[in-house]
Amino acid sequence: MKNILFNILFLCLFMNNISYAGYNVIGVSKNGLLQLDDGTNVKIKNMYVPSEMHKEYSSYINSIIGSDSVEAVVVDASKDLYNNSIVDDIKAGGGSVYKKLLSGGYVLNYNIEDIAVDKEIVEAENNARNLQIGLWSRDKQIFLSRAEIETNTKNHVNKFKVVKGRVKRVKLVKNNMYINFADDWKTDFTVKIAKENLGNFAGYQIEDLVNKEVIVKGWVEYYYGPAIEVYNQSHINIL
Repeated sequence: MKNILFNILFLCLFMNNISYAGYNVIGVSKNGLLQLDDGTNVKIKNMYVPSEMHKEYSSYINSIIGSDSVEAVVVDASKDLYNNSIVDDIKAGGGSVYKKLLSGGYVLNYNIEDIAVDKEIVEAENNARNLQIGLWSRDKQIFLSRAEIETNTKNHVNKFKVVKGRVKRVKLVKNNMYINFADDWKTDFTVKIAKENLGNFAGYQIEDLVNKEVIVKGWVEYYYGPAIEVYNQSHINIL
């Protein structure tokens, strides 16, 4: 179910072979889509804007419109089921607006399609987290605690969430890695790394997460309690 939902909301569903390079961004819609001067609405691939940050995100985009030529850059545009085009990035003054949004703490990166995560993207998000700016300074508003997601699981299943908690134990079962946050794995919040994705965590000492406070990004599903499957190192971070 989680993978189906992700495909609906994030992945490229219809290939159109349309280039948006050179089209200017002229505004932001109420639901956070970027408006181009040809009337097209686009969103940046892998970008997640928490509803609590929409005002700040929109203000930032509007602040750079007019001061720089803000262009959507993509070779092959694709569309989601709502007919919104997905672009790789937008550029202002020759630089990546997406990286500026991440480093300012306006948005989150959730990269599942491209397992080889761009190091500069990771560094941009880490910068905001380390400085505790933007959404990272409002964790009680934006991040769910382990207790909250366990208490109100049905309200969070099939939704993208960021969960914060302290790891209780890590265990390899049938070549899948499970990260548990409480004593009862049948009811507590669990993070799963499927065996086919363990290679994406090469060099990442998963066992060292025990007793560490972490944040986890992903789609919530129900698997003996609330669970999130992570696909690469950018989905789980030590605080």
